[in-house]
Amino acid sequence: MNKKLDAAIGYAERGWKIFPLKENSKIPASKKGHLDATTGLDMINNWWCKNPNYNIGAAMAASGLVCVDVDSYKLNCEFDEFLGDRKIPNTLTQKSARGGTHYIFQAPQGVKYPQQLCEGVDIKHTGYIVASPSLVDGSPYEWLNENEPALAPTWLTPIIRKSPCRDPARQPLDRQAASQAALNGENWHNHILWQVGSWVAKGNTDQEIQVLAAAQTLPDYTIEQTYTEVQKMIDGARLKGFDKQPNSSAPKSVPPPRQILTMIGDIEIKDPDYLIDGTIETPALIGLIGPSGSGKTFVALDMAMSIATGTLYHSMEVKAGLVIMSAGEGHTGIPRRVQAWCTHHGQNIANANLALTSRAVNLFDEGYL
Repeated sequence: MNKKLDAAIGYAERGWKIFPLKENSKIPASKKGHLDATTGLDMINNWWCKNPNYNIGAAMAASGLVCVDVDSYKLNCEFDEFLGDRKIPNTLTQKSARGGTHYIFQAPQGVKYPQQLCEGVDIKHTGYIVASPSLVDGSPYEWLNENEPALAPTWLTPIIRKSPCRDPARQPLDRQAASQAALNGENWHNHILWQVGSWVAKGNTDQEIQVLAAAQTLPDYTIEQTYTEVQKMIDGARLKGFDKQPNSSAPKSVPPPRQILTMIGDIEIKDPDYLIDGTIETPALIGLIGPSGSGKTFVALDMAMSIATGTLYHSMEVKAGLVIMSAGEGHTGIPRRVQAWCTHHGQNIANANLALTSRAVNLFDEGYL
């Protein structure tokens, strides 16, 4: 079974003119690129039998189509501002490899379209798009629905004058309002995007920004998904030089350099004071590292409940005490896991010295604490 060949044939049977792109790329694999696009099944079979991993290119104008290509992951994308009260018809929609959106419409004959609708939004008509199930840099293109392409809306035809993009280094952002809007699920992407731009301009490190953004992960998403999306935003902001623009004329105090060398004989050697015997010292900062789904939360919860109840941790002594668990996700599931742990260990959940946050905590913002 050749998944990409089957998809290419399916597009051709819909009347779309198809041609091959190089594997894991947007670059045409045929000599004339989208000018070679065809609905001929013999040629399509020849292309994908030659290389089953070719990506799929769909020529838009030749297929009677036009695509609104929204790069919503870009910091200067102005699609929401452009739309205003305009409505997007229910139409065939695709997610791009980088997380953007393709809205596919029927293009009336004789209509000419501008190449750009506004900042961050291109119109693909005389060219082509990459079609699912193609992969670029290992990320897939995926159809978000099975709608038929709707007739292109009239607001596509005028050439829109560009409006100035938000520059986080020069335009003040109400981070608290943006954060609250993101947590409420109101245009999450743009509100996070603006905050990331302002954090980069402020001089925060990637790690600090990831922690700040993780606190705004929506309930139906994982921290890992937020991390992936936010890293694209960070990279985009740094590429545009937001971290090189001063956001304050006030001189910044420089902390004195920390001593980095200590003679070995000057170091006081103490016997370890264990929180969990032979495993975790106190004070200590540890990390549980592993792929998603490998059980990190279960291990952390097992340790936390052993400390919170003074129960042996797999035959190892523990120092009992208060445990605070900051949960970025799973607020509903964790209490059930705690109850199961208590049942297994014969403990009363009411006696567990464990406190659970009701939401993710932004450790860099005193207002959260």
